[in-house]
Amino acid sequence: LMGYGVVADRGLEDSVADETPAIVLSNDSHRSLEQSHVTSTKSGSSVRSTGKRSANYQSECNGALHRRVYAYRWWILFVVWLVNFQEACIFNTWGPIAEASKIAFDWTDGTIALLANWGPIGFTVAAVPVSWAMGSRGLRPVFLFAAVMGAACTALRCISIEPKPATILINFGHLLNGVSAPVALGAGPLLSAKWFPPSERVTATAIAGMSTTAGVAASFLIGPLAVPYTSCNRTEMVNMSEAYQALNVTGLDDNCVMDIRRRIRHLMIGEFSVSALALILVFFTLRNEPPTPPSHSGVVPRLEFVPGLKKLVRNTKYIVVSSLYGLVNGVFSGWSAVLSLVLLPYGVDQVG
Repeated sequence: LMGYGVVADRGLEDSVADETPAIVLSNDSHRSLEQSHVTSTKSGSSVRSTGKRSANYQSECNGALHRRVYAYRWWILFVVWLVNFQEACIFNTWGPIAEASKIAFDWTDGTIALLANWGPIGFTVAAVPVSWAMGSRGLRPVFLFAAVMGAACTALRCISIEPKPATILINFGHLLNGVSAPVALGAGPLLSAKWFPPSERVTATAIAGMSTTAGVAASFLIGPLAVPYTSCNRTEMVNMSEAYQALNVTGLDDNCVMDIRRRIRHLMIGEFSVSALALILVFFTLRNEPPTPPSHSGVVPRLEFVPGLKKLVRNTKYIVVSSLYGLVNGVFSGWSAVLSLVLLPYGVDQVG
């Protein structure tokens, strides 16, 4: 569902160098494209062809299809990468600093796990609506939505460092961040199809896809460095894992607890700054698509969401591929978010 690939006949792709500013369709190609359009219309298939795309298609059928590759595409890719990166970094905020968080807010293992679970919960709720929005509205609206959700989440986490209000605000914020997850995981192919020529689409999709993994990896570095658990003066605990599981924090004084809370707030403010920057960049610079498409497939009409979804659920190969991707990605995401809790009984402490 989230793999919004290019729905186009590979025979219509560009076969000339990227530097060529324009091409003229041969008579055979022109007739083939026109015939496919007429056939799909007569058969009653729901084809999305609105506004600018209709005009571009008519221009193509009149004889020539101009194409152009914009250097601005790399900036679009960077903005998308940043939004995805901060979403993943927010998602995995608390696992790497689980020990310090439990002391600062009197949390349990269940609280840390719930904060991680808001990601897949929000994803499940928003996956279908976001997929529809990407297909019908384009890149800008969905990434504006994702950036707003990320900024709202990080802003809520900055409001209080008192345990009860902080716990409520943080949980609600992570639900908002989870709702934006389908954008981060599913918009890469759409971005590459709209902005990049065929020869660069694999690279562009890979760069966009690795942004979430990079965000999770960065959170394992940023969190423990910003909130080092070992910064407190505490009594020696002979068995760290057993004492930790029992929440035996009697050796910690109030100044130490407040120091951890202040460090967590500094981390929250830092993440909010990145989210606010991402929102500003999306609002002022992100565009749905270039004025001129980079390839033929940029103007090929696409199926509407519901007919396309019906075709996908009947496609066995798609079900197999998407299931494998979901299993691999789901296990990795779930494991990484609670990795600190899983390793703690084996004597692997928070690094800081």
